[in-house]
Parts: sequence; C-alpha cells; structure tokens
Amino acid sequence: MLKKRLALLCELIEGGGPLCDVGTDHGLLPIFLVKEGRVPLAYACDIAEGPLSCAKRNILAQNVEDRVIPVLSDGLDKIPPGSVKEVVIAGMGGEMIAGIVNRAEWLKDGVGLILQPNSRAGFLVGWLCMSGYRVVRQLAVLDGGIYYTALRAEYDGNMWSPTLEETILGGLEKTDPAAREYVKREAERLRSAAKGMSRSRDQISRQKVKDIIKAVTVLEQFIGED
Repeated sequence: MLKKRLALLCELIEGGGPLCDVGTDHGLLPIFLVKEGRVPLAYACDIAEGPLSCAKRNILAQNVEDRVIPVLSDGLDKIPPGSVKEVVIAGMGGEMIAGIVNRAEWLKDGVGLILQPNSRAGFLVGWLCMSGYRVVRQLAVLDGGIYYTALRAEYDGNMWSPTLEETILGGLEKTDPAAREYVKREAERLRSAAKGMSRSRDQISRQKVKDIIKAVTVLEQFIGED
C-alpha cells in the first residue's frame, strides 16, 4: 500500500497513457500504477545510481520489468519528447521542479504535470502561472504528521502574474478538510516567523514582516478566521 502522500499523487493522475516519475526513489509509484492498470507503461527516473538500483530491484521483485523502465536521468533529460502522457515530479523544492519543467519544452504539448514540492510551493505556483501553465487542481493530505500538497498543471499558453492568494493557495479548495488544516498550519508558521522577524530593525526585515502579514491575511480568509 502506498503512503498517503504518494496516494495523493494518484488522485491527480488521469492514467490511460505512458507516465514518467521523476525522482522515483524506490520506484513504488510507477510499480503501483502499472500493477493497478492505471498506466500501460512507466519510466522510473532518478539522477542517482543508488535509488535507481533500489527501484530496479523492486521492479524485478514485482515482475513488472516489461512495463516499468528505470532511467538514470537528470530530470527529464533522457526521456524522449512525446513519449509520455503525464509526468510526476515529487519530493523536491519548488525551484528545482520549475527548473526541470523549464528544460523540457515538449511538456507544453499536452503533457499533464503532477507536482509535489517539499518546499517553495508558492514559488512553483507563481512560476507555473507566469510560464503559461494552469493549475487545474490541488490537494492536501496529512502523512506521518506532515502536511503535503500536490497539484496538477497543464500548459495553455496563458501567461499571467498570479495574485497573492493564488500564489499561496494554488488550486486548494475550501471544501477540502485537509486543505483547510494545511492552510491553518501555514498561517501559524507564518505568524511565528513574523513574530521573530519583528524584533529586527533593518528595512528589509520590516518589509518581509509586512509581506508575511499580508500572506497570513489571505490564509485566514481561506479558513474563515477573523
């Protein structure tokens, strides 16, 4: 059984066509998807030999070597353009994910992106919007005491600068209890950060505190706090 954070990715995957999992680690996600019949073929990519070797052992142990192809690759560099319908990139910072997507121009040709940043999620959402990608849906889940979010994005060529709310919240929905709890924790984290920075007298820190207070206001509106 997949961990909740990986199961969350599955909710955003349409399936029915080849998929690539970037940063596959143990290869658990692509193995699960082919065994469940969600995708006919999957590439399990990783930049490091160690994790990829572990993925290879798991692929053989699950008898899916004809449907899961391990690939040593920096991002999508070794994946043939046009060979997959969807791409999953999880477990990396928002800036790194943006860099991987930016290098693969062929993703703009109808490839669905399922992204799960472990930091700088707001940066990633902003970059996607300004690069012509639309955040179709975003979900949250609690796994091991940590809240994770994942989003699905598709290229539509419409480049625009997102509002503060759109950058922070992405495609999260108020009706999703996990999303509301995630946002609540983010608001608490930002309040703590602002409190610590408010002791500083330099202009840069004061401006950052103002920006954080604006962000907290947006989050409070989302969860309905006064």
